[in-house]
Amino acid sequence: MKRICIILSFVLFIFLSSCTSNGGATHTYGDWKYKINTKTKEVMLIGFSKEGKKKETIVLPTMIEGKKVTTIGYLKDYIIDDSPNGRWTADFSGATYNRIYFHSLIVKSNVRNGEGIYSSSSKNFLIFYGRFFTGTDLLSTNESYFQYCYIADINKEKMEDEFYNYNLANVVYYMNDDTDSTFFCDDCDGTKVNVIPPDPYRDGYKFIGWYKEKEGINEFDFENYIIPSKEYDGENVYILNETSIYAKWEKNKNEII
Repeated sequence: MKRICIILSFVLFIFLSSCTSNGGATHTYGDWKYKINTKTKEVMLIGFSKEGKKKETIVLPTMIEGKKVTTIGYLKDYIIDDSPNGRWTADFSGATYNRIYFHSLIVKSNVRNGEGIYSSSSKNFLIFYGRFFTGTDLLSTNESYFQYCYIADINKEKMEDEFYNYNLANVVYYMNDDTDSTFFCDDCDGTKVNVIPPDPYRDGYKFIGWYKEKEGINEFDFENYIIPSKEYDGENVYILNETSIYAKWEKNKNEII
């Protein structure tokens, strides 16, 4: 009998393990529920915590408990007719936010159909992208009116969903990693920035702070700096005046040069 129980326990363990690819246990930290990718050891955001559901402003983290946040949702495997089938899974329902900020270090998300991260009960809410995501990355098909703030070019003729309204953000944070890569954005009108972004990460470097120029001379003063008020031309067309902010890095001392 004892031997049968051991065998049954082993079979159950194998079954449960096969049901969650890159999944494992669910954890809660701050505003988030998450899993750890068993292969990369990176964080996969899978839902909001009780606190997160109540927040008016949501900012996606870059790190949780020392691990990189790179993914929204996780791939859950099912066995159907003896064949493996995957389904990208998460549950962000119950949120009430009116602003949500994505950083550009999020690299994957295929969660849709009501489970996705765009599940706020607010009628209209703002979504801020650190870069413009396309295809199956982060572009949602939720039938709500979204106002996007982004920093890349877009061919609007290719966008078929009439519920989208795309706007250029006037505050842009650059990775400043010898490329033109952007990290975060905001949109302000004669105010301080709405949120201070989470610290970015870069392999082989330590993040020092946010600065007003690429050379990292003057640190950006979040407490006192006022983003210029928006200006419009004679035909009431918005004139974009970008406030550019740059990450400053220090090479890790143990890196081989």
